[in-house]
Amino acid sequence: MQTPELERSKMVDVSRKLSTNAIDGNINPSVILSLFELSPGQFNLAVPANDLWLKIVEAFHSGKSSKAGYRIDAIARLVDTVANELQGNAELNQLAHDLGQSSHSSSSGQKAIFLSYSSKDKIAVDRLYDEIIKQAPSLSVFQDYRSISPGKDWLDVIRSAAGTSSIMACWLTKNYLKSSFCQYEIGLADARGATIIPVLADTFSSKTPDYISRKQMISKQPIDYQWIAQELINAL
Repeated sequence: MQTPELERSKMVDVSRKLSTNAIDGNINPSVILSLFELSPGQFNLAVPANDLWLKIVEAFHSGKSSKAGYRIDAIARLVDTVANELQGNAELNQLAHDLGQSSHSSSSGQKAIFLSYSSKDKIAVDRLYDEIIKQAPSLSVFQDYRSISPGKDWLDVIRSAAGTSSIMACWLTKNYLKSSFCQYEIGLADARGATIIPVLADTFSSKTPDYISRKQMISKQPIDYQWIAQELINAL
């Protein structure tokens, strides 16, 4: 699936939001660039912050960082990295979700479940995956590290799977709400009309974004993996 481009006006909007939040959070652009193996010397760091971040966004969009990918995928990774440096950021999470929604493409709507989760919750989601496969051995279930073959572009695979799976199950925890890339995955699924099912796996006081809270959640505490798996399978 071809990586979509981002319109110039949206790149400007992204750069402004990154600039504002980076300044407020005392984020050094050089640190972000280094994380993606880009030399800060390629950029004029003395220009106004908005102009600098626009140049950074343009560089990511054009594929200057092989580590980030290119176009919308690369911008989503940039947003996620800045948000992580800020220990989670509601505005950047919303921005990542909106970027996912901008990635329009047709969906095959195949009967499959995409497990969207924070890597910090991998052990719990492993248990859910195992339970789903136990109950429905022939069902296609996407879990990133199990489903991406060696040598494949993982961003392409995730975008394709998020866009074609009929259900996205979101393992909703504090970690999930802090992950901008998880919000990007929701945006991808939202744009293609997939059924998004938040699985409430944690208790937290932070506000849940509207694009999650308006979805019908499932929850059973203490966590009952067998019951959750059955609910997801029944929703297909």
